[in-house]
Order: sequence, then structure tokens, then C-alpha cells
Amino acid sequence: MENTSFDFNKALSSYSLWFAFFGMAGYFTLFPDGIYYCFFLGVMAIVMALLSKRTHSSVSSTIALILGAVDILFSLAAFLSLYTIYVAASDPVLGPQMVDMLTQAFAAHGIPLEVFVELLH
Repeated sequence: MENTSFDFNKALSSYSLWFAFFGMAGYFTLFPDGIYYCFFLGVMAIVMALLSKRTHSSVSSTIALILGAVDILFSLAAFLSLYTIYVAASDPVLGPQMVDMLTQAFAAHGIPLEVFVELLH
């Protein structure tokens, strides 16, 4: 007779790896909404990997811990950079200078500034 018992900690380990992977993929494919998805999927990956490491140490849970931390760092860095852009753009003195700088930077690559603004909405 086969042993068909379900190993919950091994499943948590593999699920945490999937959450970390989807968090990273969501960051690059669903920008700017992927910033928030990446953060929450990274947190879930870390929590599940830590729960699985309590009794079942595996390579996938270690990789999930690392990728979950990278997910969180990427999402925080992107959020803070977009927040800085929004704050600078709303400043009465720095705002027009920033718009000119962004217009020139995007024009150098052949992208109108309106495309960037639509991407952020």
C-alpha cells in the first residue's frame, strides 16, 4: 500500500516559492499596480516559507525567502520613487522644472510625456 499522506509543510514550501515567483512576475508585467501585488505576494511568500522552515527545511523555502525579500524591496523602491515624482510634480517651484526635465528625457527616447502619465493612471 502506498503512503499517500499529505505533507503540509512541503506544500507550504512550494506554495511560498510560487507566491514569490508570481510577485516578481507581477512587478514587471503589471506596472504600476504590480507594485502593490508584489509587496503582498512577497510578504505572503516570506510568511509561508518561514512556517514551512519550522519543521521542513528545503531549498525551495530558502529561495522563496530570498525572492520574497527581493519582491518587497522592489515594491518599496518603486513606490518611494513614484511618490517622490508625485511630490516633486506638485511643488509649485519644482513642478514645472520636473515636467520640462521629464519631457526632454522622454523625447530623447521618442516617447511623449502623455504616454508616461497614462501609464501611471
